[in-house]
Amino acid sequence: MPESLLILGASTRAAAVSALRAGLRPRCVDLFADADLQALCPAQRLSGKYPWAFVEVIDDAIPGPWLYTGGLENYPHLVQRLAQRRPLWGNDGPVLRRARDPETLVQVARQCGLPTPRLGGGSSGRWLIKPRRGAGGFGIRFWHGEAVPRGCYLQEFLEGEPVSAVFVGPRLIGMTRQLIGVSWLAATGFRYCGNVGPIPSMPGVRELGEQLVATLGLRGVFGIDGIARDGVFWPLEVNPRYTASVEVLERTLGVAVLSYPLTPYPSPQRGEGSTSGYPLPGREGSDTGRLGEDYPLTPYPSPQRGEESTSGYPLPGREGSTSGYPLPGREGRTSGYPLPGSGGSDTGSPLPWGRGVRGEGDPPSEETDRGAVATPSLAKGILFARRRLCFPASGPWLVHKNDFADLPHPFQLIEPGQPILTLFAPNLDELHRRADEIETWLYADQREANHDAE
Repeated sequence: MPESLLILGASTRAAAVSALRAGLRPRCVDLFADADLQALCPAQRLSGKYPWAFVEVIDDAIPGPWLYTGGLENYPHLVQRLAQRRPLWGNDGPVLRRARDPETLVQVARQCGLPTPRLGGGSSGRWLIKPRRGAGGFGIRFWHGEAVPRGCYLQEFLEGEPVSAVFVGPRLIGMTRQLIGVSWLAATGFRYCGNVGPIPSMPGVRELGEQLVATLGLRGVFGIDGIARDGVFWPLEVNPRYTASVEVLERTLGVAVLSYPLTPYPSPQRGEGSTSGYPLPGREGSDTGRLGEDYPLTPYPSPQRGEESTSGYPLPGREGSTSGYPLPGREGRTSGYPLPGSGGSDTGSPLPWGRGVRGEGDPPSEETDRGAVATPSLAKGILFARRRLCFPASGPWLVHKNDFADLPHPFQLIEPGQPILTLFAPNLDELHRRADEIETWLYADQREANHDAE
């Protein structure tokens, strides 16, 4: 029987997919309990105040360890309390306090020969106010000389490309480009809204992760965000938990990060002869050394919806459902709203979607064209609501199931600024096109619904 894993956080769908890839049996509690998550595994919406209400569920689920996703790293006291009641796959309270300290990151980065942005403010340059207890870019803004609020600090603003690295213990899994405040995803300010990758690793990143593990005691999956400038990595902060970019690397590299042993790690032996700059775990010809003993990493062939899962859970696609999850339709319509632009058809996609993110024959990515990487590229984008939206009961996500995630329940109300869904595409340009089209489709459908109501 596969091991059960309780996953807690603001959003848990990506971590649940990772758990299934690793042959685990996830059970999730988060703020959304999205439709596709509930089709994957047992999942419920947190009842009570976030995050304190997690105390009420830590003992309710089936036995097994637990893992947390983004947001909970800001509550080390709560994490420590929960860790005393159930085995934790991740970093406990004392480690979180060290890892979230910006001064500590500066010291460790200097030991690895990496530059860091200045802290504390100054008369030159541009500065950001950043909350010490933040996630996803919330609360970050430019500083204009005002008093710095309690619980925040000043960090120098750097021009460059936002990037992130994912580690399991001291082993670098890969790097991606981050999407921050992208207007065509309706993300504002410094809000995180996706990743594109993998990208080649940068000098010093692997050593930084190893040193952070040795110095801070980091365990399990964690990430490092930074800025790439002229080929140099400038670390900004440590995310000491499962990160949103993991699924981009898993889907492109064909690996399962939760199949690593989530216990203290010996220092890995780095392979020689890398041409891509990042490890390809579990693949024949990997340049990272032997993974089968200390670092078993399981390749994961993507199953079709409705196929039998090796983890013991049925994969998305419930008995009697052709859509992947039950979708209530309107009276007289078999699948809900008619699709705008489809001539009244309620069965097909109105969008010229083309190939899916995993389809054969996809055009080479920009990175592949340059010869930088030899693996497929994947772009992930979180689309936010520009105005209040009632999520329709049917849409392109029923046809192109691998290209969508984090799907709200039919007729669920989504307020401005809240995430609507997650999109995937083979590259950034295609992601932009799909985001524009799905947004046009969603709001056109909204106008139709309002007209019907009148």
